[in-house]
Order: sequence, then C-alpha cells, then structure tokens
Amino acid sequence: MINKSILFHAKSFLCWDKFPELSIKLIPIQDSVGFFYPPQVKFSSIVLFYDAESLDLTEPLCLLFHEVGHYLQWEPSGLTEKFRKLFDLDKGKEKIAFELEAWTRGEELFIEFLEKEKINKDLLLEKYNELKDASLATYEN
Repeated sequence: MINKSILFHAKSFLCWDKFPELSIKLIPIQDSVGFFYPPQVKFSSIVLFYDAESLDLTEPLCLLFHEVGHYLQWEPSGLTEKFRKLFDLDKGKEKIAFELEAWTRGEELFIEFLEKEKINKDLLLEKYNELKDASLATYEN
C-alpha cells in the first residue's frame, strides 16, 4: 500500500533529484487523474489530482510517473508541433504508440525511485502495467 508520504517523496525525487526545471502540483480531489502541461514560459508542469481520503495511493503514484514520461518526450524532442499533434489525438495507432512511449519512459524512472526508496517493486510494477494496459485500451478505435 502506498501512502501520501511516498507520493510526496516521489514528487521530491522527480523535482529535486531529477528535473529541477519541472513543476509538480499534487491536488487532492475524488478521483485520480494526471496531466502534463508543456512549458508556457520556461517550466513544464505536471498536475496530479488524487483522492486524499484514499488509503492506497498506488494509482496516482503510477500516473505521476506516466506524466513524467510525457515530460521526457517533450524535453529532448524539440519537435513541438509533432508532440502537440500526438498529444492532442483522441485514438488510433499513433496515439497508442505515443502513450506507450510515455508509460515506458516513466517506468524507467519509477523503477529508479522504488529502488532508491527501497520499496518492493514487484507488486507496484504489476499495478503500473495494469494501469498502462487499461490506459492504452482507451485509445483503441
């Protein structure tokens, strides 16, 4: 079970240890959802909404690393128009490939974070992959 402190540690790991130019906002609401916002000025932002009453924050933790995957797609690419085109697609093979890349890139950092925090990664990676599969299924035609 993942509690709030692990979610906050993940935010610190990502913002302080990995990407000091990235802003992450954790906002409590009823359902978990996350968004990556390409930089408007010089900072990129991730906004993650999560259920503050939930005892297990595994899903928002996984979504946070997925959104970081989008950040990694954006930063090195320099292909603003291509990124925005793929980001804005609703469904189809291109959208699935784009989202899969974000999930994959986020998973690499997720594993690094779990190892740093000495958290057993087997169950969490299983949950990460379940969320990935469910997410990708929503983009099928």
